[in-house]
Amino acid sequence: MAEQSIVKEVTYVQVDAPKIGDYITYDEAPRSYLTAGKFYTVIKFDEGDAVIIDDEGDSFDTWCCKDFTAYKLVEPTKPADDSFIEVDGLRYDKVEGAVRVGDYITASHDFGDITLGKKYEVFGVDSDGEGYIRDDDGCTRFVDADRIQTVYRRALSEREESFVKFGREVDEFKVGDIVEVRGVKSVISTLKATYSHNTGMCFSGAHTGFISANADGHEHWELIESAGLVEPIESRLK
Repeated sequence: MAEQSIVKEVTYVQVDAPKIGDYITYDEAPRSYLTAGKFYTVIKFDEGDAVIIDDEGDSFDTWCCKDFTAYKLVEPTKPADDSFIEVDGLRYDKVEGAVRVGDYITASHDFGDITLGKKYEVFGVDSDGEGYIRDDDGCTRFVDADRIQTVYRRALSEREESFVKFGREVDEFKVGDIVEVRGVKSVISTLKATYSHNTGMCFSGAHTGFISANADGHEHWELIESAGLVEPIESRLK
């Protein structure tokens, strides 16, 4: 193994021959304007000999003082960034708190067919807030909070968050929901309605839009993906 030297918490590894940007050092200073043990950067080569800058700021050609040791700087390994992960091109940020459907978790230790450090998708949550995942054998397992090391959650848009905070899937509407489109709030009266640009009429049976009524009772058609959920019907019935 190559000899290493640590100087002010910076690690250098010994090499046979220096390159530009590497370092040389002398055990005993061959000149008064050089310091024993000091690391000098190789700035260039002159006919194959390393050139450094001496203690007086002048170029020093090592052609007559080759009894040096050469080192290269070892770049420190950056710690892995566990603040987020990517799954299928989507970013999931590290979060605190209870798990939700769609989160990814890592286990705090190996148990059963669940591997430490491996990421598992939460596809269900029971009434106690315990997440359900599929283990390494594809079997359904629940993971309680003390066995979860990290929870990762996809960063949601404001519209997506309007559904999730009420426990709804994105684009999950119900008749009676209060929704908001382009700053105007209205109440859904008919789901699964499609609009004909030729006739100006709405037809039931499609999944592309819905009909809602605003405060003055006027009904209008909207695309599902254009609306955000303001208040679900369940909250209004309490």
